[in-house]
Order: sequence, then C-alpha cells, then structure tokens
Amino acid sequence: MAYLRQSGYEFELWRVSPQDGSKEVVEASDPHIDLSDAERCTFYMPTEWTLMIRPIGGWISLRGRLLLFGGGAFVIILLSGCIVLSHITLKQRRQISSILSFDHETGFLNRGGFLEHLKRLAARGKNEYTIIYFAMDEYIRLARIMDEKQRNEYAEHAMRCLRDYIYSPHITARMGEASYAVAIFEKMEMKEAGDIARGISLELLWKTRIKENREYIHADWYFVRCPEEGTDPESLITSAIKGCEEKRQRKAMNGISVSL
Repeated sequence: MAYLRQSGYEFELWRVSPQDGSKEVVEASDPHIDLSDAERCTFYMPTEWTLMIRPIGGWISLRGRLLLFGGGAFVIILLSGCIVLSHITLKQRRQISSILSFDHETGFLNRGGFLEHLKRLAARGKNEYTIIYFAMDEYIRLARIMDEKQRNEYAEHAMRCLRDYIYSPHITARMGEASYAVAIFEKMEMKEAGDIARGISLELLWKTRIKENREYIHADWYFVRCPEEGTDPESLITSAIKGCEEKRQRKAMNGISVSL
C-alpha cells in the first residue's frame, strides 16, 4: 500500500466478510473518493479480496482533460467552419454556373446553358421537343461596321421576336454571335415545325442603313425533332447547326432561297 501511495496511485483494498458476505474495507488511500472507474484485481486468500487502483486524479490528468476539451472544441469549430465554407462554396458555384449559363447581352441561355437544360429534361424522361436553329446571314460582317446603337437595336429586335412569337412552353438560347436556337416542348409534325421556323425567320428579318447603304439581316433556319431524330441533346444541337450550315451552302451555290 505504501508503494502504491509513493507511486502516485489511489486505491482501495477490501474483502468479503466470511461471516455475512458483506464488504469489509481493509485499507483505502481516501475513503471518500469514488473508484468506480478504477482497475480491479480479485484474488482469494482464502476469502475473496479485491484491490481497486487508479492514478491520483483519475486516468486523465487535469492538463490532459483540458487538452482533450480544447482539442474537441477545436475540432467542432473546424468541422462547423468546413460545413459553412462548403455551403458557401456550393452556393457560389451554383451562382457562377447560373451566370455562365446565360448570354449577358440578351439574357437568353448560352449554348452551354441550353445544352444543360435539355440534358436535365432528358434525365427526367422528357424527350419530346423540337429544336429550331437560326443563323443570322450577314450579321457578323455588318456588326463590324454598325455602331453600338444599331447593334443594340438588332439585339432587342431578335430578343423580342424570339420571346414573343412562340406561345408554347419553350427556352431560347443565343448559340453564338450570330445564331440562336429555340426548343419548343411539344410534339410537332414536320409541316408545323417548318411553318413556325419560317414564321420566326420572317420576324427576325431586319433592315438598317449603314453609310447610306440599305442593309438586310435575315435568318436561315433548320429544325430537328426529339425523339424522331434522336434523343441525345448534344447530337441534336449539332445536327441542327450542321443542317443549317449545309442549307446556307446550298443556297450560296444556287444563288436562290432553298426550302427545307
């Protein structure tokens, strides 16, 4: 017992009374402390004896408890900070993604935003729509010599035509400097889709005067239907662009207007 005291341990030695089986404390370093968490060893000589022992102050010192508490508090603060930072980062990424999905001049979706929107619809099983692609003939050439006011007027004209002409559920995108696309979410026959595309192209016709010359901007068009011509949004967009370009090349070669 003296060795245990010198070594820095609290202890209690007790035995079971052979007369009535009660607990009989033989010796304790401090009879008022609770040693319920102490290590215990039971032996017989010949009755049952039990020695309970633990370091003075418990298994974890005051300094250790302070370090443990401080470390735990630091981990909680760190995890909370990580959660808040992750939330802020995710929100900022969504905002940036939203900003990057739109054309800043017209407010329409850009090509990437248009494609992502169609992909989300495809993931939900919504595969019934028509994509109409418009290429503005002569716009790139004229945009270089038009003043800012004229460019803004044409952008507003195109926005108004593409926004107001269609009454069915649809989305509109500016695919490039001189091209637009509309996805109309309803089933359409070839003739109906062609009539709508032709009507929008006539609305997009625009004339202006540049250096005393009268100039015209008109739209060539091509449409593809989902699912009749495929269900992959990216392939459909590519097909519409390619079809419109081939149509323009044929028109340039023939020198006349070519119908779909």
